[in-house]
Amino acid sequence: MKQKTPFTSPRGVVKYPKLDQPYVWNDSTNGSVPDPSGEYSTKLVVSEKLAKPFIAVIDDAIKASGIKPKYLPYKGETDKDTGEPTGNVEFTFKMYGLSFVKDPQKPLLADAKGRPVKKANITPGSEIIISGMIKVGSKSARMEMSGLQIVRLAPASTTDFAPIDEDDVFIAEDDEDEEEVTQVEKDEPTNDKIPF
Repeated sequence: MKQKTPFTSPRGVVKYPKLDQPYVWNDSTNGSVPDPSGEYSTKLVVSEKLAKPFIAVIDDAIKASGIKPKYLPYKGETDKDTGEPTGNVEFTFKMYGLSFVKDPQKPLLADAKGRPVKKANITPGSEIIISGMIKVGSKSARMEMSGLQIVRLAPASTTDFAPIDEDDVFIAEDDEDEEEVTQVEKDEPTNDKIPF
């Protein structure tokens, strides 16, 4: 049986988030595709100073389990262009799309004040805090997330292109119906227990 230890991460910056729905890897497309039986996942980049106490929590959980996992849920971040260390630490968090009894599940969301949020478009560069359980097995020490506290949402961006300031170019209309964060109404009942 896996050793389980509760955790709350330090505040960090989101990297490669797949938090809108569960995904699985697809070899034919060489990428992740949505699948209810897949996983939610994200990486969280944290400064080395803030990361050290959190790493100690993870290492203590591993030591207490008496198991030496093959893979750890953290590593030093490297610059994608130079391959040089950035001085930050990159943590990996996951959550199964289906519970143990095969019911759909998803991470609970909270705003910066700890209030429940129905939905949010958590994009790369957003700042969040993650809670959940450290599960230690022989293959890996897995950071199983259960809740996300959104400290700051980064603007959504789909490309690294610079804007082109010319006449007769395509400019998309703003989506007025899209809401990045939907707060639960004050009098709306909820059974969600946000762990923040």
